[in-house]
Amino acid sequence: VAGEFTTLLNTFPKPVIAAAHGAIAGAGTSLVMAADIALVADNAMFIVAFGQVGLIPDCACHYLLPRVVGPNRAKELMLTQRALGSANRVVPADQLMDEAMKLATKIAKGPLNCYTMSKSLMNKAHETTLADLLKEETAMQAAARMNPNAEEGLGAFLEKRKANFQ
Repeated sequence: VAGEFTTLLNTFPKPVIAAAHGAIAGAGTSLVMAADIALVADNAMFIVAFGQVGLIPDCACHYLLPRVVGPNRAKELMLTQRALGSANRVVPADQLMDEAMKLATKIAKGPLNCYTMSKSLMNKAHETTLADLLKEETAMQAAARMNPNAEEGLGAFLEKRKANFQ
C-alpha cells in the first residue's frame, strides 16, 4: 500500500511539496523523495536503516534514491546506513509549515499547465532516449504555446510586468 502512495506522489501531475520534521526512516524517506520539492525542519534526520534490521528498502527507494543523490552515493547510503541528505532546503522547525505554504503559493501562481508538462518529462528522462524526449518536449511546447498562459507570460515579459497565470 505504501508503494502505491509513493507511486501516486511521484506520478501526480501537479507539483508536490513535502514538509517533514523529526525522524524520517524507512518508507518515510521514499515518500519525501517522491515529492518534487522537499523542505525539512532543522530537527529532521533521514536514515536508510533497512540493513540494520535485515531488510532491503521498499516503497521505491531503489528507484528514487539513485535519482535524488546519484547512484554511487545511493549505494554508499544503503551499505552504511548513514544519514540521508535528500532535502531541497532545511528550515527552522518552527518555520517549516510557513515556508512550505510560501513555496506552494509561489508555485500555484505560476503556469501550472507548464509545470505539469515539465514534471511529466522529467519523470520520463531516465527511461527514454534523448531523441524520444526531444520529440515529446517539442509536442508539449507546441501545446503550451497554444495555452492562454503563454500569451499572458509573453505579454507580461514584453510589458515588463508580473504575469497573472490561470
